[in-house]
Amino acid sequence: NATIEAARALLTRAGASATLHETAHVALLVESGDSALAKDAASLERFYRDWREEFERIGATVADQGRIPVVVVSERDHWRLLVQAAFRGDAAQHPDAVVVYPLSGDPPAMRPIALVCPDSDPNRQRFNAAVGLARAVLHLTNSPVRGPAWLNEALPRVMAARAVPGAGMDGALRKRGLIAVRSKVSFTALMTSRYGEGVWASDPELAQSMSYMFARWLFDNAPDQFVRYAKGPRTSEAEAARFQRHFSMTIDVACARAAKWFQIND
Repeated sequence: NATIEAARALLTRAGASATLHETAHVALLVESGDSALAKDAASLERFYRDWREEFERIGATVADQGRIPVVVVSERDHWRLLVQAAFRGDAAQHPDAVVVYPLSGDPPAMRPIALVCPDSDPNRQRFNAAVGLARAVLHLTNSPVRGPAWLNEALPRVMAARAVPGAGMDGALRKRGLIAVRSKVSFTALMTSRYGEGVWASDPELAQSMSYMFARWLFDNAPDQFVRYAKGPRTSEAEAARFQRHFSMTIDVACARAAKWFQIND
């Protein structure tokens, strides 16, 4: 698999190497020889299959690219070097995982490799890996139009937090946003903002937290509608109209209802 070899090459450039644990759709490369990590590969395989089934149920297609590499390093220094080797990025900007898309295969195509931030807590590590795999699966799920920034950031974390509840990330991801919402900061400006502007530029951690809160509120209240909105077939309609069609309310109304709920609930 050319994509697995590309992942190994990135590890080499970061001064690391890894043990490979393979399933039908996942290639888990871990900078550790612990055989127990084979169970993590199996969990990621279940995660992949569950979400592929969920997306296909609402009419979306997940492209088969072979095994998706999920790369887990054990040292922060290797993480920094890995992100630099992959795209000259800043590891500090990626608190859980980042996905890169090198060209591989015949014919060449952009195929995702999930790079996973290390964590001393095994459950947090599993959450990070699930975020990376979620991003890869979303890349492989057909959708001709990229979703808004809040959805792009929130959906992989919603998927991962539900899959690894023991990591406690649902509460951790809400923490900054809850303080802001209870101080009367509105969801509305965030919902209409693009990357590089507004709170995404001034405080990306807060933007991520509030995005997660809003997406999780939508998912918990209307899971089928949320999945269809996120990855179902798209038309040329404006984003606001598409949101209203799926949730039977405007974005402004949804933001107000979510804020009201979070005023008294965690």
